[in-house]
Amino acid sequence: MPEETMPASEAQEEGAADEHAHYECAFHILPTLADEEVPGVVESLKALVMYAGGTVTSAEIAGRYDLAYEIAKQVDGKGRRFNAAHFGWMRFLLAPSVLVALTQELAHKPELLRYLVIRLTRDEAQNPFFLLGVSRPGADSADADAVTTAKVESAVSEEALDQSLEKLVTE
Repeated sequence: MPEETMPASEAQEEGAADEHAHYECAFHILPTLADEEVPGVVESLKALVMYAGGTVTSAEIAGRYDLAYEIAKQVDGKGRRFNAAHFGWMRFLLAPSVLVALTQELAHKPELLRYLVIRLTRDEAQNPFFLLGVSRPGADSADADAVTTAKVESAVSEEALDQSLEKLVTE
């Protein structure tokens, strides 16, 4: 079927078979691992992506967090419940045809409590979000407020905002 007559999603899949797409994998590592072992687990996840023919573009281990709800998982043949986990993420380029095999490998990693792989849009791929320094546990909330306030103040001045509101009210 010529590309002009097929649906856009099929044309994209067919034409992009050889192209790499941007993905992000967010993951929770079991809290039973020592803090010193976590970077090794992240390196093994990066190695999986590279073995699959991908390229890791960025990664972050944000630290250990309390979970919003308890997660149950079979560990060493026993049902365990976890209230905390080490959180991290990585972004990578990978051929879409290899993604299923990669996610199957991730599912068999005993160190992972859970993971999520998503495909990124072009804008998301160009603007990664880093947790460290802004929302890390123990970080000074005044620092986070200062970063947020600085971004807002640089985007719109109070005077310009007042003028815009005045125009809206008088119309």
